[in-house]
Amino acid sequence: MNVFVDTHFDAIYRERPLVLADVGARGGLKKNWQIARGHLRVLGFGPDVQEFTRLVKQIPPHTGGDAVFNVALNSQAGTITLNVARDAGLSSNFEPN
Repeated sequence: MNVFVDTHFDAIYRERPLVLADVGARGGLKKNWQIARGHLRVLGFGPDVQEFTRLVKQIPPHTGGDAVFNVALNSQAGTITLNVARDAGLSSNFEPN
């Protein structure tokens, strides 16, 4: 049984949606989470301003609080250097090799 498809769980998920923290939200919700989309509250995090703007426009109305934040997450508060890779989805505060 797939708990994301079985309608027995609909009422529970409407009352208490699963919260998905999408760290590095470039491209939006990944394919493997699409089956659960109706049961999720998605919080996306990413430092790229253009991608952030695109993702904000994609948030469907009435999704129960989906949000996108234009920030890079790190283990310590403060300013970090973002190393932008050729493939922007691989950008990181770590030095590329």
